[in-house]
Amino acid sequence: GVKNVDVWHINTNFTGSAAPIHYNTFTRGTTSSGGANLGTGMTLNGSSGQPGIFTFPSTGIWRVEAKWDLELNGDARYIFTEFQVSTSGTTGTFTGKSLGKAFIQQTQSASTHTSCYDSIFLDVTTSGTSGTAIQIEISNPGSATINGGTTSMLSYLVFTRLGDT
Repeated sequence: GVKNVDVWHINTNFTGSAAPIHYNTFTRGTTSSGGANLGTGMTLNGSSGQPGIFTFPSTGIWRVEAKWDLELNGDARYIFTEFQVSTSGTTGTFTGKSLGKAFIQQTQSASTHTSCYDSIFLDVTTSGTSGTAIQIEISNPGSATINGGTTSMLSYLVFTRLGDT
């Protein structure tokens, strides 16, 4: 069965691109916010104003999922979300490995909402800060708002360890 589940959510709204999303934008999910965790959780590396880089607590096959709640009073031809992975730790080179895409077309005189989903499967062979690391980038030229909050899971990440390598 599943070995680990760790849920993180965006704790505040932000507008525009994030290359990558900052450390202080993430909060670990709790039962009261709609997230439950199992086993040892991910480590969020970084500091305020710096990139938020997640490292894995153990080796194995991991699935990483993200759901983004987007809002715009206008049109955006594209919004990209990308998982970027380094196999040599938090200071290694990050390469795009999975790309989610969304667009927004305003159909009335109010803000329009949409969602974007992204998923990746990783074979984590080395854990900790010198092992596999992942960060998330959002390319958002239409300046849509990525909705977050402290009491609900509007935009979130789910890290699931499925089993051994």
